[in-house]
Amino acid sequence: MFPSKISPEASPADVERFEQFLGWLLPLTLGFAALQAALLLTHVRPAGAGEMALTLGYAGSTLLARLLARRRRLAAAVTFTCGSLLAVAVLGVILTPASVPMLVVLPLLAVMVALTFGPQPALRRFMPASWTAGVLVALVAEWMPRAGGPSGWVAGGFRVATVAAALGLSLLLLWQFSRRLTEALAEMQAANLSLHEALAEVRMAEEKIKDLAYHDTLTALPNRLVFTDRLALAVNQAQRQGSRLAVLFLDLDHFKVINDSLGHSLGDLLLQQVAGRLTGCLRAGDTVARLGGDEFTLLLPGVQGPAESQRVAGKVLDTLREPYRLEGRELFVTASMGISLYPDDGQDADTLVRNADAAMYRAKEQGRDSHRLYAPPMNEMATERLALEGALRRALANDELVLHYQPLLEIGTGRLHGVEALLRWRHPEKGLLWPSDFLALAESTGLILPIGPWVLRTACAQAQAWHEQDLRDLRVAVNLSARQFQQSDLAEHVRRALRDTGLPPHCLELEITETNAMQNTDVTVRTFGELKALGVRISIDDFGIGYSSLGTLKRLPIDTLKIDRSFIRDITTDPDDAAIVTAVIAMAHTLKLKVVAEGVDTEEQLTFLRGYGCDLMQGHLFGPAAPAEECGEGLARHGAGFHARAAGE
Repeated sequence: MFPSKISPEASPADVERFEQFLGWLLPLTLGFAALQAALLLTHVRPAGAGEMALTLGYAGSTLLARLLARRRRLAAAVTFTCGSLLAVAVLGVILTPASVPMLVVLPLLAVMVALTFGPQPALRRFMPASWTAGVLVALVAEWMPRAGGPSGWVAGGFRVATVAAALGLSLLLLWQFSRRLTEALAEMQAANLSLHEALAEVRMAEEKIKDLAYHDTLTALPNRLVFTDRLALAVNQAQRQGSRLAVLFLDLDHFKVINDSLGHSLGDLLLQQVAGRLTGCLRAGDTVARLGGDEFTLLLPGVQGPAESQRVAGKVLDTLREPYRLEGRELFVTASMGISLYPDDGQDADTLVRNADAAMYRAKEQGRDSHRLYAPPMNEMATERLALEGALRRALANDELVLHYQPLLEIGTGRLHGVEALLRWRHPEKGLLWPSDFLALAESTGLILPIGPWVLRTACAQAQAWHEQDLRDLRVAVNLSARQFQQSDLAEHVRRALRDTGLPPHCLELEITETNAMQNTDVTVRTFGELKALGVRISIDDFGIGYSSLGTLKRLPIDTLKIDRSFIRDITTDPDDAAIVTAVIAMAHTLKLKVVAEGVDTEEQLTFLRGYGCDLMQGHLFGPAAPAEECGEGLARHGAGFHARAAGE
């Protein structure tokens, strides 16, 4: 009838509570036994010996239950106590028929024990037996008077006990039901709360997924999908209202250089700051979105015309030119921007974005850090650009790239100092292309990365070949692209080229433009140091058009400054150019640097440079750049002529 195990683990509080119950039950049982003994001795109830014996026996079982409880075996103690109560009830009726009420009272007490100290499984097993006992007692109470059994006060008391037992048991069941109902309601409330929390989490997840679908994760700006949708709505609205709108396509200049040299984490920080500045430039109804990489688009509804859109574009570019402070570094970043207008430059969203993109590339081709309005020929230029990119990808594999070489002469002695290697592309349809025709494309597409090492190795091999033809100590100057200069393994590429070709390191001079060298002076100083450790020479190309400071220039381990040809062209007619050139020559000599003048095309220019102590020169005055075969023959055949003209003899 009873489970062997009511509570798998009894807490100290449960044990203490049950011991208190037994401590109350034991004196009550012993007191009842003493009362029965007194009635027996005084002959008031001569038939009470059996009841007294049962009472004393139950007192003993109570002591055993308390011993079990003290040993922390609460389940066994509860089961033993309830079983003892039922046993006493049954034996009492058998031994003493007058004690039939015990069959109701004691099972009722057992129910109370199970309800108070046992779990629900025990209650479910014990409750039917207790209720059955109560029903049996009621039947006996009705049957005994008819069968000649106890009558009078005994039968009346028995009926009263039966009714009390049934009422008490019903109240206990009602109390238990109400308690279970309360617990069930509490569980339902907890489940409801959990359901609300789960639904809230689902809604948050849906919002996050929606946000990821429509916004850029890095900058939190709308993405391409949102921008295209808003642009389509704005076009429809402008068509109904007869108004205009502008699309601005923006791309950061040389962002790949920053990523390659300083790392993608700093590049991400830069993009976040750029996004913040763009947002701050616009009106409430405008939209700025990130399409990907370093490309951003701006939607300006309701503009009056090209002038207003250009004014906004100028404001944006001015804002982006302000220095950026990232992780203790100060960076200067510019952008190129293209502008298309509705309805002039397109009737739908895709056309407007495509035309603004074409205008942006035009701005890059014309010097960057500027904006351009779209013009119809730009689409043709974009198509040509795509075709040129495809051809350039095949150029290296098809041996279409070649190097031409231009002499560098010492002005003071007229001696041949070396040559500069200049890249050319023998396009199968367009003929010979100069770097200005394709180098910017190679930089932006990353094709410069395989081209750069090829140029370096080919130039070193040709210089070594001339050394073996008695043109010893002839130096070769090789230009490094911005992407190539930012590669962390640049020094290893140079070391490998020198080792494979056998060219002495002091016969190789590496040129980097002033603008690229000043992008990140810390990286430049470190890279120059690694290159100088190989024994090569370093030159700053196009000096005068960048942003060098004397303090920065002094830190760089360089050997030569090359004055940009734009200052040499008018030195004999423009006092400003003449002043700049003479100042650069004086400053370089103060820093113990050699000076090279590029683009010397006239005798007057040569005379001016010789008068102010310029060290080296190159230009068409002594011959244009030529293929290796022609240049080698010219160097061997006309070396004396070069010497005489350069020395002014």
